Amino acid sequence: MDSWAITGMRIGIPINHWIINELFNKVAVGYSYSQEFERSPLYVHRFNWNWNLTLQYSNSIPELITFKPLSFVKTGFFSIYTDWKLNLLPNNISLGLNMNRRRQTEQSRFLDFPSPVIRNFSATRNAQFSWKVSENGFLNPIIDYSVSTTSTLVPFELDEFGRQRSGSEIAKMIFFRNGKLVDFGSDNIHNQNITINVRPKLPLGKYSRYLDNTGSYQVSYNWNDPLQEDPRIRDIVKSASWNSNIRYNASLRYKSLIEDILGIQTRPQPFATPSTKPDTTPKTFWQKVGGIAKAIFVDFEKVDFVFTQTNSSNNPGVFGGTGFNNFWARGVTFRESKEMFGPSFAYQLGLIGSPHGSFTIVPSANFPFFGFSTTPGNDLLTLFFKKISTRELHSKLKLQDNFGRVQIWI
Repeated sequence: MDSWAITGMRIGIPINHWIINELFNKVAVGYSYSQEFERSPLYVHRFNWNWNLTLQYSNSIPELITFKPLSFVKTGFFSIYTDWKLNLLPNNISLGLNMNRRRQTEQSRFLDFPSPVIRNFSATRNAQFSWKVSENGFLNPIIDYSVSTTSTLVPFELDEFGRQRSGSEIAKMIFFRNGKLVDFGSDNIHNQNITINVRPKLPLGKYSRYLDNTGSYQVSYNWNDPLQEDPRIRDIVKSASWNSNIRYNASLRYKSLIEDILGIQTRPQPFATPSTKPDTTPKTFWQKVGGIAKAIFVDFEKVDFVFTQTNSSNNPGVFGGTGFNNFWARGVTFRESKEMFGPSFAYQLGLIGSPHGSFTIVPSANFPFFGFSTTPGNDLLTLFFKKISTRELHSKLKLQDNFGRVQIWI
């Protein structure tokens, strides 16, 4: 067996220009090759070779395009958002390409003809970015996005007569053909993940420091195509699905808030030694009532509210491609999705259950005076939709009695 590899090689073009420094010189290249020849009592000969090519690019983007839309507001209700800053570019981005090709030929000693050739030729493209959209604003969203598409180039291996193409002929099939710079073959697997984290900043004045609330929305979209050649079932065997998770957590420091509202100040005594003896001082009836009321209404250290919702949709039988064009070329630019490109923009975001459906914003007579209307798509088979919602409320209570202090989670 022979093998060799190049890992983490970077292109170092000696030109001091930002395009060269920030683009070409940050590309990492990896390549490996291995081959194995076998002769045994079972095989007259068996030959297997494999190569793998990896290209990886990653870069951090400085805050080149930022602005503060409310910097002129110094007083009033919205003065809390004076330092609100919007960033129009992602903070970091990475791109990757992995290509793998393998072939195995063998001749058994017990057969008069060679075994069928085992071939694999695939390409996986991936991209990720992280984007802190705003700071010191109302929602302050942070978007994490990743996408990966796997395709097969095995059909490029053979010509129309079933004969093996040479390396140069395969290169002609890949580069500068059919109006494409690079043709990666037929897509068969597509995965996309979107996570949006928010940390709202509510206009509560000085009391905002007692409330910590965070939220997140995560959706994973998957598309699969077995590449069925029969046109009658080509779309039926395709499938798409998504899984989403919504989470909101609000934590209120209740006791500190009440003490601030009532003007109660707890002054720390750093040199005082806490007493371990029980308090035996007689208490009046009203002191006991006041102690009970304080324990009920004031001694809640913290109140936590947690809301989670999990949704999923699984759809066999979808039209078109991976849906990448519907997401970036049409959905992001507020254009209607097309069936020929695959599942719609709204479906990939986990907003509807039909792969080729859509939704629109419609007016409503009730608060908040608008709603959403969904339009079903032309689905081939029955969809499977699942929804699970949970709500949790926790509070931390400290009780004081003659036997000491006890913490209780409710």
